[in-house]
Amino acid sequence: MNMLGRFLMMAALLALPQLAEASDLKIGVVDMQTAVKATKHYKDALAAVKKERTERQAVLEAQKVTLGEKKQQLDAQKAVSDPSKSVEAEEKLEIEKQKLARAFMQFQQELIGFEKRLTEQLLGRMEVVVREVAATNGYTYIMERGEESDFNVLYAKPNLDITKKVISTYQKRFGKKALNLQIQRTPKK
Repeated sequence: MNMLGRFLMMAALLALPQLAEASDLKIGVVDMQTAVKATKHYKDALAAVKKERTERQAVLEAQKVTLGEKKQQLDAQKAVSDPSKSVEAEEKLEIEKQKLARAFMQFQQELIGFEKRLTEQLLGRMEVVVREVAATNGYTYIMERGEESDFNVLYAKPNLDITKKVISTYQKRFGKKALNLQIQRTPKK
């Protein structure tokens, strides 16, 4: 957004509270990051990601150690025998290294996809909740208070903050509906 656009947006946002007091406008501000982090589902999702990362890294690390041991054995054999006889074993070892590197990259992609799906699920639910809070309480506008680096709401009176209301509505609406915490694994080729 160019500077003029930002200036106009800021001016409009600064004028909204006065408009809200002068008319039927009802404005709310929600800190979505705080709301999401306050849910049990967010904490469960973080735990699921951490568990998956730990388990898979342990498997990959064990495979890496095994490859290192095979390499040491091969180097020891080359030192006492004809190096040309170990060419086939070196090629097999190189193929195993490449498979491990692909498995690691695949794991990273799966984990990124998993985190993305969890985020989409949580934010989708939060959007439903914010709309519900707006409709139920007669809000005309609900704006997001974000990080200082994000261009969202620069200032809002504390009485406009509905984050706690969004969190409690989320718990009522979705508290017993768990997220899908299953990671989608890429089929092995």
